[in-house]
Amino acid sequence: MFSLLSEAVELDYDPCWVDGRIGNFNVSYWTLFRSLFMSINTESAEVDLNERVTIGDKRFIAVQGYGIEYPGLKKPEDYEMLCKYGWRVFSKTSDAYESKEAAKFGAELKEYAKQYNSLLLIKLKTKK
Repeated sequence: MFSLLSEAVELDYDPCWVDGRIGNFNVSYWTLFRSLFMSINTESAEVDLNERVTIGDKRFIAVQGYGIEYPGLKKPEDYEMLCKYGWRVFSKTSDAYESKEAAKFGAELKEYAKQYNSLLLIKLKTKK
């Protein structure tokens, strides 16, 4: 059994998207285009992450239903990384599902995003 409840994070400051500190994320259009057409392997977030980082895509994953969340990001400094590297969105993946299969796939995508984002945080923080 899996939970469809999101991990809510209460921030005690205004993140970059509230006060306008969002930049261009230093991602080229060519990188965005290439990343868009790469497949997603829910069995291996690490392999996917390494492939995307290799082409220059260091964006985090957001899952979106009625709201939007960033699985695996919990601390204010984690959210600040969104402002620097950006994010890509898996739309319509976290709230209401039309079938048990869709709910199972939504849960898999959310777990994949959590693993991906957690690994990306480690990679970006140790890159220095």
